Formats: sequence, C-alpha cells, structure tokens
Amino acid sequence: AQSADQPFLAALDVEKLRRKGSGCGLDVLQASVSWIARDCICTRSGKLKAITAWTAPGELKLSLNPNVQSDQGEVVVMFRVVLVKTALKDPHDWRAAGAPLVLRLALGGKLMQQGVLEQHSQWATSRAHSTDQEDLADVGRPEFWGIRLQQVFDFHNEIRDDLAHYCSTHMQCMDGSLEGHHHVCMQDPCPFRPIDKNKYDDHRGIPVVRAAVLLVPGQDIQLLPVVPDLRVVANRYLRPMCRSTRRSAALTLNERQPLKCTTFVSHNWSEPFADLLETLDHALDRREVVFLAAFSLNLQDTPEPRLEAGVIDCLSLPSFRALSQCSKLVVAVDKELEYFGRLWCSLEMAKAREWHIPVLFWPNKGADLATLEDAISQLDIQRTQLTDTGREADTRLTLEQSLDCFELQPEIRSTWESDASRFTTASRNTRLQRFVADGLSCLANSLERLVEHS
Repeated sequence: AQSADQPFLAALDVEKLRRKGSGCGLDVLQASVSWIARDCICTRSGKLKAITAWTAPGELKLSLNPNVQSDQGEVVVMFRVVLVKTALKDPHDWRAAGAPLVLRLALGGKLMQQGVLEQHSQWATSRAHSTDQEDLADVGRPEFWGIRLQQVFDFHNEIRDDLAHYCSTHMQCMDGSLEGHHHVCMQDPCPFRPIDKNKYDDHRGIPVVRAAVLLVPGQDIQLLPVVPDLRVVANRYLRPMCRSTRRSAALTLNERQPLKCTTFVSHNWSEPFADLLETLDHALDRREVVFLAAFSLNLQDTPEPRLEAGVIDCLSLPSFRALSQCSKLVVAVDKELEYFGRLWCSLEMAKAREWHIPVLFWPNKGADLATLEDAISQLDIQRTQLTDTGREADTRLTLEQSLDCFELQPEIRSTWESDASRFTTASRNTRLQRFVADGLSCLANSLERLVEHS
C-alpha cells in the first residue's frame, strides 16, 4: 500500500536557501519548494517537526540553530508546511503546501519583524533594499565588489560533494572538432541527466556530449580528467547565480552591505579550487575582504576594454579598477607553478608595480621551492598563455601597446626572485625553528624522566 502524506513544519535558514538556490538558478521561494531545501533545515535536531505532535492547542515548539555570521546582527528564518511520505524515506520526497512565513530574528532570539514572503520578496530574490544614493554608488564601484574569505570557504563547503561527483563522472574532450572542450558524460545515463529530457538536465549550461556518441571506432579522441578548478566552479555554480540575480556572487551574498575589498588575489584559474583556498588560508585571515574575480565579477556581463587612440585603457576593466584601490596584491602560486605561464597574471603584476601596490608572494605549500626559483628565472612573458584562449590576441595587444609589459619583464622577474628568496629563507627558518623546538621539547621530556627515576 502506498504511504499517506504526513504534514511537517520546516524551519529553513534563508541565507542557506539563497546560496543553495543560486547555484541552481533558483530564488529563495523556488528553492524552498524543492527537495534541496532539506540541506537548509535550521532546527537543532536538523529534522522536520511533525505537525501532529502538538504540545498545546495552536502551538508548536521548535529549537532553532541557524548559521550566524559574526558580522550580522540578525538571521532570517522561513517556516513552511511540507508533505512527506515518511515510510519511503526518500530525500527527494518534499512537497510544499500553502504559503511560507518569514521571520527576522535578532541574535538573542528577539523577533524583529514578521510577515509573509511577499514582504521580503526584494530581499529574497537578491535585490538591494537600500535606496540610499551613496549605497547605490558603492555597488557601481568595483572596489565594493569584495567578498569575505570566510564566505568563499562556506561556498566551497556547500558545493564540495556535488563538485567532486560531477568531476568524477565527466571527462574533458580536447578534440578540435565541434565537441572540442566539451565535457563528456562517462556514465549512461549520466547522473546529472538521468532522463533524456531538458527539465532533468543538471549540467547547468556546460556543453556536454555522451561518451557513446563521441567515442566511436576509428576516431582518436583525447580525453582528460575534469579538474575541480575555478573554471568548472564558475561555469557550474557561479555563472548560473549571476544569470539568475544579474549581479556577481559577491554582491548577491552581500547585497545588504557591499564589502570594500582590501586585497586583490592574483591566481591561476586552472588550479584546483581546494588548493587555492589552502594557499589563501595560510596567506590571509578569513575575515579579509578580497577581490576574487570569479566571485567579484558578474560573469554574465563582462565589459569589453575601452580603446583610446588605439591603446586599451586597463582602468576601463572592473578588475583593474578594483586592483588600483586595494592595499595589497596577493600572488597565490599553484603547486604546479603554472602561475608563471599565465599572461593575465603577469599583467596584474605589472599594473601593481606601476601603481606601487605592495605584493604578497605566497606559493602553495606543495610547491617545490627550488623548482619555484628556476621557474621565475626562466620567465618569458612572450611564451605565456591565457586560460581564456579566445581573448589572447586582444590581451597581448594590451600588453604590447598599453603596458610595455615586455620591457617590465626584467623588473617583474627581479621582484619575484626577491620575494621567492625571502619566502624560501623564511620557510627554512620556520623549519629550523620547529626542529629546534622539537629537539628542546624531547630534551626536556628526557630530563623530566631522569628526575623521576633519580
């Protein structure tokens, strides 16, 4: 016999709903009626509350445990009734009933404002409340497109499992045909399109082709693993968010109070996302507000650079306007040292030198320091590459005509060599200090044992 629907009350963290829904192209209301809202339940037990379990007429008691950011003075919780067939225990079994109720609570649990979702629709669909002219001006200035590093870590935690599953079930097609650079679904059916209909497709705009269609006898197709780097993160999670909200991820997450970035992060987009975060976790405090291009830029609305007398004006690009206002540039070097082969990274370094912006050089802990110094000494900007090969010609024109980057090459190499040398010395000194500290600790323990036995 089929199980009957049971009514439950769901308490949902609206901030989590917004992040979860944005990655799927859904607003808060749409996310709350989907089964993905299960991950946003914010009761202490982490479970739904059965409506049949009344403790008093017309009352239902819930203990809430929403995710609270340290710099926020309030949280917003959505309550809605859902129908579930309890016997099935299916995580996809989630049917919303009726209209939701939204409460805004102070950190101490005090009710600040209540109302139905319509009263909060602008906030829930990622549109700014404020009509203050100064706030509106700030949103238009790239230096206010910052994101707190902790928010980037939280975002990674939200997508980590899905990202790993996606990369493990797809390959990268490097063939020069129509399918070149498409992702190849290696399972049939693909878990991200279990039914061959568009409404069941969860590739989120990434061009894909089935392995059975591509890998036919007689064709030599080169397939490479899909690396969980920022290119995949941007295309699978951030670009749909920008398409849904018409703004960057940073402005979506901080719509009520845009953050002014203090640190510009220069990095290799081909580096695994987790490795980049590992480097930044060592280099910066998680409370730092950074300009991280994938999060700070609206990936659906990238402006073309402005030309003046045939020369590209770098300050016409939002990323360079933000860089010009930052107090430092962090160079996050990947463990494979591909950073030094990236044309755009050399461009950022050149402008930082021109604008006298301090540079913090920080290699990944897995980078070989001896190889690092060799890579810097062999730097040749003319042989560098772009992650986005489609814009390589334009960017090289920028370097040659606008920045004199090739003339700056010796200065850039000298700066990197000096920074790498200091980092290597500091690293060796740290290891020596740890060795001495460990030795002294062992000596102290030995003396203590001798005293006990004497």
